[in-house]
Amino acid sequence: MWYNNRHISEIFLLLAGATLLLSLPFIFFTGSFFAWMVGKIFYGIGVLLFLFQNSLQGKTNV
Repeated sequence: MWYNNRHISEIFLLLAGATLLLSLPFIFFTGSFFAWMVGKIFYGIGVLLFLFQNSLQGKTNV
């Protein structure tokens, strides 16, 4: 397999960062927080996956 849980969580964190960066102009110019909320949802999923895979692996640092 070319991926594991750690890589999946990193992908979600990267998506969250990209979404937040892309949403900054929309927040400033339109006041819409929809893109910001999507970024926070991706961030939450990434953090949950990161904690879940850490608990599964017995907190082993790769």
